[in-house]
Amino acid sequence: MAVRSWLLYLKPTLVGDEPADLGEYHRAHPPFPQETTGDQFFDEAQWESYRMLGYHIARDVFGTAAPAAPGPPSPAVRIFGG
Repeated sequence: MAVRSWLLYLKPTLVGDEPADLGEYHRAHPPFPQETTGDQFFDEAQWESYRMLGYHIARDVFGTAAPAAPGPPSPAVRIFGG
């Protein structure tokens, strides 16, 4: 039996509807969220900004998804609880 799978690639981007603290971080660090990965040692503000942007994007993408058919929990339920 063939199983249909999806690969969803989400590129972090600022579109203007993010929380204010992300805008503040971007003003202080203009390359955000496309900073180089050369330095893998994030400070707390950088780590939190990327985490919050990822949460914001995932909530927008998965939060509006139609309820899944009976079966395993949807990605939104696995990420945000249900």
